[in-house]
Amino acid sequence: MGFSHSWIAVSGLAPDDAVATLGAEVVGEVDARELPEALGMGVLPGGWLLVLSNDFDDAFKGRLARLAALGPAVACAVEEHVMYAEARGYDAGGETWRAVRDPDDDHLEVTGAPPAALTAIRDEAIRRQDADEATGIDFLFSAPADMAAAICGYQLGVQEPEGFRYTELRYLREAASGGDDGKPGFFARLFGLKG
Repeated sequence: MGFSHSWIAVSGLAPDDAVATLGAEVVGEVDARELPEALGMGVLPGGWLLVLSNDFDDAFKGRLARLAALGPAVACAVEEHVMYAEARGYDAGGETWRAVRDPDDDHLEVTGAPPAALTAIRDEAIRRQDADEATGIDFLFSAPADMAAAICGYQLGVQEPEGFRYTELRYLREAASGGDDGKPGFFARLFGLKG
């Protein structure tokens, strides 16, 4: 069994701004030993705001992706069921680099211009993969998450800072908030609400 999740960390982003951008609301604090049910947020050392989702696509295609426009950001998605991992870096809302470990390929694909420290992580994963081929361990699988963690200091279950806590969030309904395109949703139009 495995898990599936995605997260994004944005440098200098205020929690209230993230909640508003996501179209979410705060549910409450989560016990330090547990993860949020679907969506959580926490402040990391160094001024990074982290938002974690149990939806694998949320950081790249879902609402979390909106946060990449609000400051320097790094996002990561891991799907352990199929051993797929991906990390991306952003600056001014634009993607600057990407690292993908797809189980259907025998390599770690890195595109764009990752920081030099990330290249060293990639090179070490490749070296270990080549050296330990007989064990069947996929060292390349952890490389995207390791690369993202090198930037913001977070890796789910590995580098959660001491005392780190999640604030549980939940998305507000799209129909009430007007949808992703800024136009009023069906019920808002039906009841005369403005978007």
